[in-house]
Amino acid sequence: MFVSESRSAGPDNDAEINPYKHAHLLIEKAVSKGVRVYATTKINEKIENQTQLFTETGHTVHAQTVILVIGYEAQEEVKDKNAVILSSYAIATNQIADQAKWHDNMMIWETARPYLYARKTPDNRIIIGGLDESTGYLEKRDSMILNKRDKLIKQLFNLFPELENRIWADYYWGAFFGESQDGLPTIGKYPDHPNCYFLLGYDGNGTVYSVILSQIIRDLITKGGHEDSALYVKERHFSKSIVH
Repeated sequence: MFVSESRSAGPDNDAEINPYKHAHLLIEKAVSKGVRVYATTKINEKIENQTQLFTETGHTVHAQTVILVIGYEAQEEVKDKNAVILSSYAIATNQIADQAKWHDNMMIWETARPYLYARKTPDNRIIIGGLDESTGYLEKRDSMILNKRDKLIKQLFNLFPELENRIWADYYWGAFFGESQDGLPTIGKYPDHPNCYFLLGYDGNGTVYSVILSQIIRDLITKGGHEDSALYVKERHFSKSIVH
């Protein structure tokens, strides 16, 4: 089991952030530097080498290059043999985390398969999740939510016996999750999508990978290459389950 310190951002520890606020602050910073952002704007069609985009409100966007960062949903448009779609599950408990014998407010992440992760929330709940299933079908995923909820509660009892019979799931859910066969993200270019890059940050460490791949794609566009691009392009040779 891997346990990381949630309160320190030093070189030997992990940091804890609010991903929603983090994303919005990044967008605000980009806007301050001249980037134009259009929220809740759906692209209905792409023509002329994929660089003329039509929105659902009737507007047209022209671009020299289009970068698609749409996660596992990219599999609906292009097929990546390195991609695996899984279903993952999580619960948020009643407000009782302060009664758990939880060392130093650490975040917990197992290296086992299937894995578990757990952390405390600012409003004193416990979030625990994992127990992934190899299915990309919505109906099958959702049919297992109640069973996974009950299993996650039992796993919490195993970690914190003092909470038994005093804890329940106020919230529970399932969601799709993308992984890759070799544990690395992918930069994809496809014949049917000229002038487009697909930035596919499958697996964990999405914040780190998105920065790395963005820098590589930037150099591919502006400089014609990047010394590390061979590690991430979809044509790379990979072995299944090297890093998972």
